[in-house]
Amino acid sequence: MSLPFNSTLEPASAQRLIRLLSLSDFKVVHPNSDAAIVSYRVTGKSFPWKAYVTSVWARRQGKWTTVFYQASTAK
Repeated sequence: MSLPFNSTLEPASAQRLIRLLSLSDFKVVHPNSDAAIVSYRVTGKSFPWKAYVTSVWARRQGKWTTVFYQASTAK
């Protein structure tokens, strides 16, 4: 699952994500108070898929939105 540019994650989407994927090994860096770089590992629960993910979030008009998303399949 990826989030389009300038999107927010709504509760219904988050619940679907939790059912399909296992997320682990989170690392978060805050270069400033309005930005976050998040990296984590993704494993499919009902299908064989593993990946490393990085996303960059920015607080805009009081809401956190994704401005970059990249996933690489793990071996």
